[in-house]
Amino acid sequence: MAYGRGRLARAGWLVVSLSLGAGLRTPALGQTPPLPSNDPNGSSASTGSAKDDSVEERLKKLEEQNRKLLDRLEKLSDENQKLTKEVKDLSTKVKEKDSRDSGESDGAGPGDPKDSGLAGIGPADSPELPPEAYTEGGMRSSGLRLLPNAQIKGNRRLGRVPLKGYFDYGKDGVGFATEDDEFILKFRAELQADSLDYLGATQALTHSGFYIPRTRFYFQGHYTRPITYQLSFQRSYTTFGFLNVFLNFNYDPRFQFRIGRFKVPFAYEWYKLNNWRLITPERSLFNENFGLNRMVGIQEWGSFLEDRIEYAVGMFDGPRNSIQDYNSAKDVVAFLNFQPFVRTDSFLKRLNFGGSFDYGIQDNIDQPAVMRTNVNAAAVGLNDTDPVNNAAVPFLAFNSNTRERGLRQLYDLHLAYYYGGLSLIGSFGGGIDSYAVDNRRPVPLQADGYYIALAYLLTGETLAERTVVDPIRRFDLRPGKFGLGAFEPFFRFSNVSVSNQVFTSGLADPNLWTNHVNMTDVGMNWYLNRSIKIYFDWQHSMFGQPIYFRSGGFRSTNDLLWLRFQFYF
Repeated sequence: MAYGRGRLARAGWLVVSLSLGAGLRTPALGQTPPLPSNDPNGSSASTGSAKDDSVEERLKKLEEQNRKLLDRLEKLSDENQKLTKEVKDLSTKVKEKDSRDSGESDGAGPGDPKDSGLAGIGPADSPELPPEAYTEGGMRSSGLRLLPNAQIKGNRRLGRVPLKGYFDYGKDGVGFATEDDEFILKFRAELQADSLDYLGATQALTHSGFYIPRTRFYFQGHYTRPITYQLSFQRSYTTFGFLNVFLNFNYDPRFQFRIGRFKVPFAYEWYKLNNWRLITPERSLFNENFGLNRMVGIQEWGSFLEDRIEYAVGMFDGPRNSIQDYNSAKDVVAFLNFQPFVRTDSFLKRLNFGGSFDYGIQDNIDQPAVMRTNVNAAAVGLNDTDPVNNAAVPFLAFNSNTRERGLRQLYDLHLAYYYGGLSLIGSFGGGIDSYAVDNRRPVPLQADGYYIALAYLLTGETLAERTVVDPIRRFDLRPGKFGLGAFEPFFRFSNVSVSNQVFTSGLADPNLWTNHVNMTDVGMNWYLNRSIKIYFDWQHSMFGQPIYFRSGGFRSTNDLLWLRFQFYF
């Protein structure tokens, strides 16, 4: 404000001085300037024609000077008007500045008290001061006051930075970014809706109907290019809450660092394949029921030799799909994938193989998740009023006094191959997962399982890995745009087995459940466009021994006609 008033004062003095100067040097308009006085000795008295000529010349010169002065006065008048306008403008700015300082403004700029809530120092009128002015002594001597930017040194004071908006059709949905792409916010979303039709007699626990297994919202981007983040939420069958919450530091693609909650690097089907890219609607039996899903932890990961070797190793809390831990012991998880021919033109270019490993000690307080055929393991009791109990078939439920406690040591070996429109994926996993009844000694249960899945795009699209498919001819019934989308038939066989100790040690009731299941999925994926995918699946489950499905009734098989609509962008 002081700076604005200074400019106002200087402008006013300039107008006054110019006006006075003009008045002192300029004769009155319409008057003839006075003639010079005669010589005291009478030598210049006007007598004779020569003298008259001399006076006439002088008068002409004075008239010429008078015209020049008149021209100059006109110019000064124009300048005076311009200065008057500038004074008014400066006065208006000073008033606006005073209003902002008093908190009357509704703006949110860097000089506004409503900005970020941070407090700082700065001059009364401009942040552009030398560094020494921001010292404690400089503040006292220059009369600085508090401003909304708290940081003294290093604060770039960029203020409001304009953003550009875009839609990334290939991958990342809607985005907003600065011109240099150093700061980006992207939004993605996913919706899945199921129609489940269970064939045969009506079941007590599970029945046909319409369900929404997933609704997800992703907010992600980077704050400077090497530092990426994601904050995502999910409404599943059971809960609404955080899905992923993490920061990732990528200053070298060989040695990236991630911290937060995210997918644990165990099993290719879990770690490398998002659910919207799966061949079948859900994952295989072993990975559904023994996969680690998401946990809180830290991880180092990256790739070497031009992506021929990919690795990940991390330390995590331990409970499956969790946001907290119940003991001090942590799980160590590692993943390794090889693509030895990825930089060649060989038909083996897209061959992947490798494995993963998990080791940890558990002491969980919750009842172990019920094992089911067509959803990820959910820690929901059979008597709970939860949609999972209606939507999915249980085949092994632990007794209510059982806890997951003790050693967990699991492994998974995988192979994945992509060629043209072909996808071939398989894995074999197993290991030990320990459970205990009340406070008794933990029982190390041996568990294992495998699967093989095959799919082929009939309509000409080709893949380098499982991804979101963009049909060559998208589904459209308008004239001139007609297309039916892409079609991908698939087949999968999967298996899971748990040792008989689950019954002999009192962890589960052998009269109600089984510890061995084989399952086949046969169906078709229909890609209408890049965002919409429809699964048609006939799932046939074969139980090692009959399982409970209603009062007084047991069954050895289960048949499900599964229709899933999926929207993802």
